[in-house]
Amino acid sequence: MKQAQTIKIDNSWGVVPVGASKVPVRWIVMWIGIAGWLAVTLVCTGGPTAITALALNISFLIGLILIGGFTRSIPARTIGLMFFSGAVMMGVALLIEQAFAVPAMESIRPLMTPFLEEVLKLVPLFVFFARGRKFTIWTLGVTDVMLMGAASGAGFAFVFDAFKHSSTAWVHHLQWLPTADYVNWTHLIAGNAAWSAIAGGALGLALAVIHNRKAAISIALAGFIYVVIDHTAAVNYNSPNPVMASFFSMVTAHGFATPYILIAVAALAVFLDSWIKLRWFPKASEFKLPKRGDSTAGLGGLWDFILDRRRLANANFKRMHQARNSYASMAVAILSQSLINHHSPPKMTQLFAQMGMNVGDTLALLPDGTVDTPDDPFASLDLPDHYELIRRISIGGMGAIYRARHTKTNAFLAIKILHAHVADVGNNRQRFDLEAKAAAALKHPNLVVVHDYGITNKKIPYLVMELIEGTTLQDEFGRLGGLPPGRFFYIFDQVCAALIHAHSRGVIHRDIKPSNILIVNSVETPDLVKVVDFGIAKVIDPRGAEAQDLTQTGDILGSPLYMSPEQCMGERLDARTDVYSLGCVMYQAITGKPPIMAENVVKTIFKHVNVVPDPIAVAKPGVNVPLVIEQIIFRSLEKKPSNRFASMEELKNALISARQSIG
Repeated sequence: MKQAQTIKIDNSWGVVPVGASKVPVRWIVMWIGIAGWLAVTLVCTGGPTAITALALNISFLIGLILIGGFTRSIPARTIGLMFFSGAVMMGVALLIEQAFAVPAMESIRPLMTPFLEEVLKLVPLFVFFARGRKFTIWTLGVTDVMLMGAASGAGFAFVFDAFKHSSTAWVHHLQWLPTADYVNWTHLIAGNAAWSAIAGGALGLALAVIHNRKAAISIALAGFIYVVIDHTAAVNYNSPNPVMASFFSMVTAHGFATPYILIAVAALAVFLDSWIKLRWFPKASEFKLPKRGDSTAGLGGLWDFILDRRRLANANFKRMHQARNSYASMAVAILSQSLINHHSPPKMTQLFAQMGMNVGDTLALLPDGTVDTPDDPFASLDLPDHYELIRRISIGGMGAIYRARHTKTNAFLAIKILHAHVADVGNNRQRFDLEAKAAAALKHPNLVVVHDYGITNKKIPYLVMELIEGTTLQDEFGRLGGLPPGRFFYIFDQVCAALIHAHSRGVIHRDIKPSNILIVNSVETPDLVKVVDFGIAKVIDPRGAEAQDLTQTGDILGSPLYMSPEQCMGERLDARTDVYSLGCVMYQAITGKPPIMAENVVKTIFKHVNVVPDPIAVAKPGVNVPLVIEQIIFRSLEKKPSNRFASMEELKNALISARQSIG
């Protein structure tokens, strides 16, 4: 059996309690470093000079923030981080430029320096994009990227101006552009903050039209090339080569073009982002501003809600123009849930209770954005006469399951019914029909037997199954806090067998969780497992093209606590998504809690994609689990499907080998 050699451990630095919050240690280290850099600049350049440079660049940045106040979606802390990152880049620029301070490089330094500095000022943006490429980048508007560029440039300019003007007097004649500086009283240099704002604005426009790659590249390059040219003109104003100095000055209108280009870029950014907010924000009642007393965290929560609304519009715009972008689809799904989570917990708890769901479950939304609240079909459902409903067993976002009786045979059955108002939405009826066909095609001792399915006269689909009298694995976890080794192997051997059968028939479950694993106890068959609810099953047989169309890439269906990373991102799925979900259940069977869990659905989904679960010894101190079992679980929980067990059969064989090796 091939086993993982190492177990990944989350390398987080931990958190420090601050009041009612927990602040990550890495943030504290970062802000201490930023404060240290600020102190060094103040000391080395003299207090008044550095304070003036800081005030002028901050005032420029505040002016841009006010201009984009109705369209920006990044928080102030991101702008602050970019500002001080730009200041650090100035230090990096000085180090690199010192390396080129040799006679042989003297002739090309005036041309290299502007290019180098403009590249370094954009480095914080690209680092931010790289860190947030799976989610954040698709929520950014043009104004956001322009502000991040301006902030990085302002931080860079703060250090540059502080050192420059420690020996040179300030010359300012444009109060509305405080970072502007005159050279010889006639030629205007727009300054590092303005240049980076233009470059950032161009990059933001490129991201907005990224679905047209040629146009995006052209816009980004045009903005960058212009600021490099204007920067070069500023550096070479007093160049001994009059031809070069004259050329650069002419191209940039002696520096006066830059303020007007900056104004044009800012206006275009605000206009485009405003149009996106109006055109692409979903018209849903749950996305409206919370009423007084119906918000989670006062004014702070309200502002977060407003920013999330803007992010959702940006992500939806990109998703609609990039049909195959699973990250944009994930952004829309997460932000939609985040907006709903902003409402007060009592109201949300009541709403979820009406749906028969837990607060951690996802909500079903109708196309108009209203919450899908199920109704009780007792009064209106016209099932065939030989089926008699007795009581409701459970209810969810798509349908309800009832205990029923066959009036002619007197046999007790379970009947699943799709909610009336859900049946007519999109492809829900076809998906329900797919579930029935998929379940009916599966014949295995560890799967529920499907007896019948059909559609009533009122066009309501129903599914008739054997009635399982037992407890769920979720109930067992709650009662025992986990499973002893003997039951662990016996139960999961049966779950694997059931899923091997389903996968061999071209069906993946996509919603493996403890509540979908029933345990039937009797004298004849103790701990008999029944895997239930193929409600979001996907047919992966090549002949099932029609069925695959009903569960397209981009659909995010499942239970957040047990969803695979690729399922969270709406990517294409295969049988290995069930391997991951079962790995989550096995982890919970030992530790008593899911491997990935956060305060809400949004953070849970994000952690499935990015965070490695705690080792079992950390999740449940004192538990003695053989290393081979932990290796099997963590291999099942690999973020990349290619690193997991290739099939459910391979996972089952690994469990068998592990049981034999530990006796």
